[in-house]
Amino acid sequence: PEMVFATALPLLFYLMTLPSVAHAAAKPHIMLVVVDDLGWLDVGFHNGSYINTPILNDLVRQGVHFDHYYGHSICTPSRAAIFTSRFASHTGLQHSYMTQGVNYSLPLKFNTIADHFNQTGDYACHMVGKYHLGFASEAMIPTSRGFSSFLGYLGGGEDYYTHASGGYLDFSDGNGCRPEYIGNYSTHVFANHTIDIINNHTGDQKLFLYLPFQSVHSPLEAPAEEIVPYDWLPNKDRRVLGAMATDLDTQMGRLVDTLKARGWWNNTLLWLVADNGGPPYVANSNWPMRGGKWTSFEGGTHLTAFAVHGGGLLPSKNFTGLAHHVDLAPTLLAAAGYTYTDSVQPPPDGVNLWPSLLAPGDEPSPRDHVLLNVDQTNQQALNDPKGWSGYAGIVVKSANLGHWKLQLGNLGTPNNWCWPPLQRNQSWLVSADTDIILGSTPKISPQVHSDPAIHDPMPNPNHLSCGFDGTAPSNSSDRTVPILFNLATDPRETTNVVAQYPEVHATLLGRLQTYIDSAVPPLNEFPAERRTQEAAKTRADKVGCWGPWLD
Repeated sequence: PEMVFATALPLLFYLMTLPSVAHAAAKPHIMLVVVDDLGWLDVGFHNGSYINTPILNDLVRQGVHFDHYYGHSICTPSRAAIFTSRFASHTGLQHSYMTQGVNYSLPLKFNTIADHFNQTGDYACHMVGKYHLGFASEAMIPTSRGFSSFLGYLGGGEDYYTHASGGYLDFSDGNGCRPEYIGNYSTHVFANHTIDIINNHTGDQKLFLYLPFQSVHSPLEAPAEEIVPYDWLPNKDRRVLGAMATDLDTQMGRLVDTLKARGWWNNTLLWLVADNGGPPYVANSNWPMRGGKWTSFEGGTHLTAFAVHGGGLLPSKNFTGLAHHVDLAPTLLAAAGYTYTDSVQPPPDGVNLWPSLLAPGDEPSPRDHVLLNVDQTNQQALNDPKGWSGYAGIVVKSANLGHWKLQLGNLGTPNNWCWPPLQRNQSWLVSADTDIILGSTPKISPQVHSDPAIHDPMPNPNHLSCGFDGTAPSNSSDRTVPILFNLATDPRETTNVVAQYPEVHATLLGRLQTYIDSAVPPLNEFPAERRTQEAAKTRADKVGCWGPWLD
């Protein structure tokens, strides 16, 4: 059954009558959780999923589920948007991802979300998990970007147990390497350390906890006991992916229990979001949406997200308005009673969603569009011919404009619908009271592929694939060709209707052109900028792990 929410009452009357509104005056503890490469169907609360996530299912029912939350399609651009409240094309981090030991970072001129919470004086900021925004110098690492403490890895991916990446350990804090964690599963390390932060926290300040988990990013690794319940799945990679998601769910339950034990859950705002869409060529599923990570299709940019307040301040509802990573800083600061202001140029792109989220009904979003990206790297010359994820795109959604997507250039690969849910009785995975369905994405019977073939790129006459290629179109016109989808009637993005709707095309192109004109050059546009520095490897050899080498 679909979740149904009551018609909205006037917000003021609602806040006056809500029993838990006593918590509204108290500044909340805030936990921002980012799940790496999480696909739409990699959680148990989306229609058709067999993934066992009972804790997340319960949490999302208590709060706001985002039906149209967007981010960029790759790790680094999305994390830059979260940190700065700016679309990635306004920070120079719009192209691809950072490899280990590169010379550039999130520009130091930008204030981070942690900087803003620090400036209030009311919050102690801690980061646990994946950084991926540059570490060439001490000024670039998390403990120099607003966080009082950090434990995790600085790059984009690594082994869950050895914590090795590119031949070296990538596990550190603000003071150096932490080899004692070798052999420990990172999801457990991060949860345990966050629990320690919560238990050891004293004083009047509230906590701002930024917890970007490694899960469920590749490599596919999970504790053996978590894989057993998924033995029925015919694809072994999907079994492990399911186990990784379930283990993450368990750790989230431990975090909530710790907050409850300290008496803080009733005044905690928890916000969980994927950084980008799932990569189906690994084992993730974004069904029924098209595409995945690295693409401008919905499967790459339309993300799983929810927010819940332990004291019930947020209503239980499905929020159908637009939201984006850039909105996190303004919204979370508003939840703490502050107005987000930042004079650094280019100006912030985020908006405050908090009033719309507090409303009991499906209040309209204060934004009517989101930018998918503007990446000039391969637009004129092929400066990274294997790093294509689209050129420029925008999504609009409002009562006046309708619901449309305009993309300039090929949207990238994977470009298929991956992967449909298996036809199986799932009653053993979830109890009746947790078998919830959220989202307005259509219910569609599997008709394209079967789950066992996850690693098959599956070429067919229509050149559809669940694999990743990344090759930029050799024909320059294919890098700028307009593609228009009517997401209101075609959420699966099957038909380019640009010829049928010239006025819509013109309207969206005008909006998109503003972002094209304001985009800054990518910091890694040219091959030399993407190359691992020998000095970085020399430092890792000497010290024992990746870390700053310019100081």
